[in-house]
Amino acid sequence: ILSPFQCLSHPNGVWTLMQYQTVVCWDSGDHVVMLVISCLATSIPVGFLATVFHLLRVFPTRMARGDVHFLSTFAFLFVRVKPRWRWFVFFGLCRNLFIALVPSIPDSFWQTFILETTFLFYFGVVVRILPWKLDVANALDIGSTAAILFVIVISAAFLPSDDRDRLPQAALVLVLTMFSLFPLILGVTLGRRFWYQHRKRFRWFLCHQKAASGAFARVLKLSLAPEASGSGTSVFLDSDDLSDLAKLFGYVRDDVQTLLVLASREVFHSSWCLAEVTIKSLDVSHMVNATHHHFKGDDCFPL
Repeated sequence: ILSPFQCLSHPNGVWTLMQYQTVVCWDSGDHVVMLVISCLATSIPVGFLATVFHLLRVFPTRMARGDVHFLSTFAFLFVRVKPRWRWFVFFGLCRNLFIALVPSIPDSFWQTFILETTFLFYFGVVVRILPWKLDVANALDIGSTAAILFVIVISAAFLPSDDRDRLPQAALVLVLTMFSLFPLILGVTLGRRFWYQHRKRFRWFLCHQKAASGAFARVLKLSLAPEASGSGTSVFLDSDDLSDLAKLFGYVRDDVQTLLVLASREVFHSSWCLAEVTIKSLDVSHMVNATHHHFKGDDCFPL
């Protein structure tokens, strides 16, 4: 696809295509036709990249609706990475497209330098976030990227002599760039960690009695999920988010912004619900009642 962009210089100053050396670059009708066809063919991978971007953007909304067909159709994009790092899929595809464009650069020195910078940046991102669900996949990605970086560095020794003379300066620029970005990356990392430690993870906590309002709680979570995900939080439903019963009250006290009580007749017969309401009642401004149509005020104190 990119062959019409890969030109080779000659001592007389003429540029010809690397694969078809009888075609003069930028100065012949044949080359113009080849460029047009190449641009049309390039629209295929670019269109795929745009489609992936759209799918990743609408993913939270579709999941909030419970769209199983959407998930099963595009599972190849989502199932391999952790949910919070779903945009890594798009980042990886952009890296692949960028690598495919590198051979169109006529200078071998810049080809080597850009490839090394690209893989070094990708390596840092993978090490920092560990995006794959399986630890084996993370280790394999880190190891393979390190091996590719090693090969690129070794290949620099086989560049033409004029290009090799520029390698020390390029390496110095790369090192200085990395060190100049280090304080920024460190500040962002520490800021995100501080924010995650002091924020409350759950926008809503659905306090309910399962037999009376379990199904309604499920529907309510699906309805509230888009609003919560927009602020980087989620909706707490014990059947989904509670893995250790001993941590339940800790979640209510420390990790919940608003306790949403689904006030059915049975909710105040549950000792767990009463304990949740008692803990959160210390902060009345963050408690909301959703009254069931069978609920009466006298039901609050059945004992």
